[in-house]
Amino acid sequence: MTLKAVLFDMDGTLVDSESVHFNIWNDLLAPFGVQYDEATFCQRFSGRPTLEAAKEVVKNYGLTISPEQ
Repeated sequence: MTLKAVLFDMDGTLVDSESVHFNIWNDLLAPFGVQYDEATFCQRFSGRPTLEAAKEVVKNYGLTISPEQ
C-alpha cells in the first residue's frame, strides 16, 4: 500500500485552540460591554465559522460595527 495523503485535524484534536478563541473574543468584545464565560462561549460558538459567530454577536447585542470588523 502506498501512502497518498496525510490528513490533519489540528483544531481540537492535536491542538486545543478553544481557550485562545475564548480569550480573544472576550478581549475584542470588552469595549462593547460584552463578555462570555468560557462554558457559554464554547456551547454557542465552538466549531462555528468566525464570521457566522460574529454575525450572531452583532445582532444579539445590537453592536454598531459590522460582523466583518
